[in-house]
Amino acid sequence: HVRGRTFNDCFVIIDEAQNMTVRKMRTIVTRIGRGSRMVLTGDPSHVDLRDDEPSGLNHLIQLVEHAGIAAIHCFDDSRIVRNSVAAHLEPEILVIDEVLAVGDAEFQRKCLGKMKDVAHHGRTILFVSHNMTAIASLCSRVIWLHDGRVRMDGPTSDVVRAYLGTYASHSNERRWVVGQDAPGNDLVRLTGVSIEPDATTDGEELLDVNTSFKIRIHYHNSGITDDDMNVTIQLYNAEDIMVFTSGWRQFGPHTGRVASGAGSVWCAIPAQLLNTGNHRIVVNFFRNGKMMFQVEETIGFEVHEGERTGSWYGRLQGVVRPRLQWGTN
Repeated sequence: HVRGRTFNDCFVIIDEAQNMTVRKMRTIVTRIGRGSRMVLTGDPSHVDLRDDEPSGLNHLIQLVEHAGIAAIHCFDDSRIVRNSVAAHLEPEILVIDEVLAVGDAEFQRKCLGKMKDVAHHGRTILFVSHNMTAIASLCSRVIWLHDGRVRMDGPTSDVVRAYLGTYASHSNERRWVVGQDAPGNDLVRLTGVSIEPDATTDGEELLDVNTSFKIRIHYHNSGITDDDMNVTIQLYNAEDIMVFTSGWRQFGPHTGRVASGAGSVWCAIPAQLLNTGNHRIVVNFFRNGKMMFQVEETIGFEVHEGERTGSWYGRLQGVVRPRLQWGTN
């Protein structure tokens, strides 16, 4: 919607149209003009003709057609219908909103293939997504929106790197204070996340691919009196790909009841597992098999290249780069 403007010869898709009010539909109709086409998706059985309430698809279709706009009712799987219809048009500007959030792998593959085809023919695609891997693979320019405003506009690699950098402060430790800013709930709160290298270089805590280290999670337990608490971490790389997830209760020793007050758990990361580049840590607390809370903005760290043999020193591809055993027969 652009206030005060009228668009002729448009193709408009109204998602979940059974929730659209008559008043809102009349506003849309006056903006797009005759000769346009409209697809309405949703449940046709909902009927309510009051001006300020959902009106029912059948009534909306009559209203649209009376305004000289061709109306088509598509069925219930609205997000897939919406993207399928859009992907088979030949527009000058194609807007795709979170296409990777719906449908199966084959549907997503076809949509992405159509996007590439449209782009190769010189037309413009506005791809709206939080999937950084897809954005990095498909887009040559990225506009980062934050709180309704443009925060950054530029080459894909620069904007993606800056966006992902906001999720973590690149420091080997971050602390929160109980009663002030510590995330959590009345039972338990996260009070710190830290990186503890098992080896240092020149007195500095520099991580390289040959360094083993621990990720330590500090917490304050105020209300859990049994053993039903689990702490897990998710590690993401610079492309926002999850490298792994691991949990204290699944893989650590069973220590019984969670002690009250301050405590910590740690996860050991072996040397020669992670690839080079930036990583960030997401921390999750679980109880009764359900997540109590998640903290995304914890800390980030960079894994540097270590000493290598051979004649090629470029970056090895892959999410991880474990040192595997090789032999000859």
